[in-house]
Parts: sequence; C-alpha cells; structure tokens
Amino acid sequence: MEFLTKIRPPRYLRYVFYRLYMFGLKTNNRTPELSASITLAFTHFIQLLLIILSVGAILGKDYWGVIFEEVNRFVLAVMLLVFLYVVEIFYQHGNKFKTYISEFESETEAKHKRGTLYLILYLVLSIPISLFIIGYIIISFSPYY
Repeated sequence: MEFLTKIRPPRYLRYVFYRLYMFGLKTNNRTPELSASITLAFTHFIQLLLIILSVGAILGKDYWGVIFEEVNRFVLAVMLLVFLYVVEIFYQHGNKFKTYISEFESETEAKHKRGTLYLILYLVLSIPISLFIIGYIIISFSPYY
C-alpha cells in the first residue's frame, strides 16, 4: 500500500483542502480534516453527476431516470461513501494532509486574500452552478418532468 502515500491531488485541490481545513480550525471543529474531506467529496460527487448528466443530454439519453429510477438510494449512498473514501486516500492516508497544510502555511496576506477569492469562486462555481445546470438538464431532457 506504499503507492497510496505517493498519490497527490493537484495543487489547487490541495489548496482548497488547506483552506477548508483552516476554516474548520477557526470554527473550533474537532475534526477539521474530516469536514474538509466531506466537503470535497460532496463537491466532486456533484461535479461527476454534472458530467454524467451533460453527456446524457448531449447523447439524448435520460441518465437521470437511470440513476434515480433504476438504481435505489442505497447505491447512491454507497457511491457517496466511495467518494469520501477516495478523498480520504488523497488527503489523509498517512497524514498526508499535514504536508499539504505546511505547504501553504507561509502564504503572504496578499496570497491569503487571493486564495480566499479562489476558494469562494471554486465552491460557488462547483456546487450551486452545477446544481442549477443539473436541474436544467433534468427538466429539459427527462421524461419524468
């Protein structure tokens, strides 16, 4: 399992994890690394759902119906847990998150402000806009609506 310690997410995702972790520390969260991991897992799940539904819309397929009519909610819960596990491997296996935290701890005030803007943009573009597009695709292409 040594290869798991060599897996690293891209720098921007490490930075997003760092900022979410620091936010968790500021809010007196007892497990800020878990909170950051859950937020990233949810964000990645929404992004993957957007990609699947977009491909379905382009191909004229109703993947929304397949996902929610033919697959039960238990399978979706398992998929979310798998996403959380993958995020855990990327960030927490062997306490890798500590090296990611130390990578960005010495950022200047200007970089910190710019990083805050990037984090807000990333989360706003990833979650609400993705959910809006997903809703539009569902309403436009699903025969259930």
